[in-house]
This record gives sequence, C-alpha cells and structure tokens, in this order.
Amino acid sequence: MRTHQDALDAVKNLMTDKGLLYGKTYQRVATALSVPPQYSILVRIQEKIFRVDNLLKQGQPNQAHLREEFLDIAVYAILAAFESEPGLEERSKDSGIKLMM
Repeated sequence: MRTHQDALDAVKNLMTDKGLLYGKTYQRVATALSVPPQYSILVRIQEKIFRVDNLLKQGQPNQAHLREEFLDIAVYAILAAFESEPGLEERSKDSGIKLMM
C-alpha cells in the first residue's frame, strides 16, 4: 500500500471477501450471548490486538501477517461504527442495507 486510497481499497476488498465467506457471524455471536453486536466485535478486535502483540514480540515479525491483522482491525472498527449508527434497524428494513461481514 502506497497511499491512503490503497489502504481504503484493501479494507473494502477485505470486507467484501470476508463478508461473502463468513456472513454476519459477529451478529450471530452477539445474539447467542445476548449482548449488543458491538461487544462481539470488540472481542474480535481484542483478539487481533493480542495477535499483533504476539507477532511484535517475535522480534522481526512477518510484515504480511502484521498487515493482515491491522486490516482486520480496521474492518471490525468500521463494522462497530456501523452498528453504532442511530436508527440502523429502521434504515436496514427500509432500504435493504446489508453489512458485508
């Protein structure tokens, strides 16, 4: 990635690809645990942070692995922001808004 646009494109592509593979698993976890979706997203973000920490402690971490974890964190942050949007449920029903993951 050389530019901000490259980074945004990478996040968008990752969101689309993983959304097609996994669907809205964070919502299913939230439902199973009877918690708001932001909590299940927060757990995923924390897991990614722990992975980054482990990679960094290796001394010379694999940069591709670090990049992947940071992109995943960006995707989850966007999903959490989306889930925190006021009136989300009403808009989703009316306009057919679909989350990518």
